[in-house]
Amino acid sequence: MEKIKIIVTEDEKDILNWELECLSTFDEIDIVGFSDNTKDAYQLILKKQPHAVFADINLRDGNIITDVFLKLKLNNIKLPYLVFISGHPEYAAKLINEYSDFVVKFIEKPFAHEWEEKFQEAISSIRSRMNRDNHTFEAKTNQIDHLFVKSGENYIKLNYKDILWVEVAGNGGSYYVSDTDNYLVDLTLNKISEQLPKDQFMRISRDIMINLHHLKKVNKEDRTAIVLKQSKEKGLGIGDSYYSDLLKIIKG
Repeated sequence: MEKIKIIVTEDEKDILNWELECLSTFDEIDIVGFSDNTKDAYQLILKKQPHAVFADINLRDGNIITDVFLKLKLNNIKLPYLVFISGHPEYAAKLINEYSDFVVKFIEKPFAHEWEEKFQEAISSIRSRMNRDNHTFEAKTNQIDHLFVKSGENYIKLNYKDILWVEVAGNGGSYYVSDTDNYLVDLTLNKISEQLPKDQFMRISRDIMINLHHLKKVNKEDRTAIVLKQSKEKGLGIGDSYYSDLLKIIKG
């Protein structure tokens, strides 16, 4: 059986170490990372793609819901399940009602004398959700026709049909290129390729992924893919290892 990959977030060091020690006793989980702040927690989720996060809600630099999970949702990234651990039970009803799709359990602090039972209940709930929701999530994802990208301080809705291509920007970032603008996001091209529909977007080099609906022609002489941007032809270089696959696609 596949192990449940989890990340733990807690900004009190002693509690974090205790939680890690307790959770490590369960054979069916794999702790793939931990963090004491929302920024690192967000990056860990992107990198490790955990099934679940055991999280204190308020960390030293922000809130796990608004600063991590909402950000993931707006960027159309699959949300891990959430077991939230807090000394503020007033959060429980609100979070479970508003985020029932991914919140699986609330554990109220302190719980040292019941930790094994409470963690086991949480792990069992995660396993049940994984078994029940896996195919449902994939079906919903395939119906999405847009994503939100964070550009500066704004989240901008981009319809897939309006994206001409995506290009590496350096320093772990990428550009979504539309007819009118370029949107810099803090995601690698590999991560973006996991989010975009594979029947619509195709990688043509290590640095570029194009929207096949906007491909006008392929110049065989200089191996470029031609896309119209503001009614002008733009040639995008095709990598040697991608050329034959692109020709197979356009030839049907």
